[in-house]
Amino acid sequence: MSDRFRPALALALALLLAPGLAAADPADAPAGPKSEILLTGLGLLGGAACFTVGAMLGAGMAHDEDYEFSGMEEAYYVGSTLGALGLAAGVHVADDSQGNLGLDMLTSLGVGATGYFTLIATKQWLVLPATVLAQLAATVAVERSTARRNIARKQSLSLSFAPIRDGAAAAVSFRF
Repeated sequence: MSDRFRPALALALALLLAPGLAAADPADAPAGPKSEILLTGLGLLGGAACFTVGAMLGAGMAHDEDYEFSGMEEAYYVGSTLGALGLAAGVHVADDSQGNLGLDMLTSLGVGATGYFTLIATKQWLVLPATVLAQLAATVAVERSTARRNIARKQSLSLSFAPIRDGAAAAVSFRF
C-alpha cells in the first residue's frame, strides 16, 4: 500500500474501532431508552465521518490523471460502505452499546445495498437521501429491539458458582 493512503486508512480504522473500545461496560449503562435524536444525531455523524474518509480512500486508490472524474465511482463505493458501517456504529454507541452492533451493521449495509440497486434501476438521484433516511430508521429500530432483548436477558439471568465444602466461603456470580 502506498504511503499516501496510510493516514486515511488509520483514520478510517480509528473511526470504526474506537467507539467500541471507548464505550462503557453495557452492564453499567442505565437501562432506560435513549433519545431518538441522540441515536439519529450520532448515527449521522458517524456515517458522515466514515463516508468522507471512505470517499477519500476510494478516490485516491483509483486516481487517473488522464480522466477528470477518475475515482468518483470508487469514492462512492468505498465511502458508502464505510458510511453505512459508521452510521451503525454511531447509533450503537449512542445507545450505550446495549444492542447488537453486528446486526446493526448488517442492517445498514443491507438497506444501503437496496438503495444502490434502486438507484441503478430508477436512475433517480433522490434515492440517495431516501436511502440514508431508511438506513437510519432501520438501524435505530434494530438497535432498539436488540437492546431491549439484551437488557431483559441481563436482568433475568444470572449464573452463580458456589464453592465446594472445603473451598472459600464466597460465591461468585456472573451476569450475562
